[in-house]
Amino acid sequence: MRKTLLAIATIIMVGFNFFVEYFTLNGYTRFEIIEAIPIYFLPSTFVYNIWYVIYVGLIVFAIYLLLSKKDIEADLTKWIYVTYISNFVWIFTWHYGLTGLAVLAVLIQLISLVQVYIRLWRYNKPIFAYGIFRVYFAWIVVATISNIAAVNYLARGGEYIFSAEWTAVALMAIITFLALGALKKHMDCLFATVITWAIFGILVKHFYTSEIIVNSAILLILLLIVGLAVNALNSNLSKPSKS
Repeated sequence: MRKTLLAIATIIMVGFNFFVEYFTLNGYTRFEIIEAIPIYFLPSTFVYNIWYVIYVGLIVFAIYLLLSKKDIEADLTKWIYVTYISNFVWIFTWHYGLTGLAVLAVLIQLISLVQVYIRLWRYNKPIFAYGIFRVYFAWIVVATISNIAAVNYLARGGEYIFSAEWTAVALMAIITFLALGALKKHMDCLFATVITWAIFGILVKHFYTSEIIVNSAILLILLLIVGLAVNALNSNLSKPSKS
């Protein structure tokens, strides 16, 4: 019963997000809200297609729950529910201009995904079914930082404490080091790939408008590629050789 209810909740969550992608909520689509806030940390809109990867992955997860004979741990289930509920509140509050509540909701979503992420490794969950939560987690890390930056921008009347471009560079550096940390601790190439994708989107968006951001993004992407390559090499070396 626990698995069935979670599978149904997963499908509802994906359905709601898909509806918001294709239709409007309070007269706005998600992309219109994204483009309305001119901060440098936001990537180009094509990067947000990663949501479709997340949706497909969650549907695969729901199917796995329905077909698998293995049960899912109660504490992991609880945090996945918190993730789904906070996702709904996050989208709703952003679309209705409740930016303070939106930041609170995305922070709760981030915290719940941290708990999910920890338990994926603790319980050694199969990547084909649960790996999508690593992708989701990485993307919400990016979303949380961009949401906080956007709300700070709006609260200060369109002004920055520091240079807008250097603020974006600092934020890109933060998510890069988080990705490198995930590679070092868990050899998590999924998390690092999502972060690389996000930084690439920032590079593309500002390719003709900000030399500082473009050069910094290229450097950070190269750093992540090296990290991914080292991770792949270490992964191959750690495999037992066949005699």
